Amino acid sequence: MVLLYSLVLLYFVGYVFGVFVVVMSFKHILNVLLGFEVMMISVYCGFCLLVGSGEVCLVGVLLAFSGCGASLGVGLLVSCIRGHGSDYVGGLSVYKC
Repeated sequence: MVLLYSLVLLYFVGYVFGVFVVVMSFKHILNVLLGFEVMMISVYCGFCLLVGSGEVCLVGVLLAFSGCGASLGVGLLVSCIRGHGSDYVGGLSVYKC
């Protein structure tokens, strides 16, 4: 039982670390995307640990949405870099479009 609580605490710390990365490095889109992925992996691992083998379909749906979000983020990152030259958020402007 102590192992279960320590693993849940580890996944919670991973999620908080992901939030910290997103908040502290919001100037670059790539860092924000990496923070979101850390958060999703922590949620996924914690969900697998708590649910067990009972709801495999729900875990698969969560993983599919996570993959779709990651691919959408990478597509937006590539589009931003091609259009503006960098992933620095301070260089983006609505008036340039």
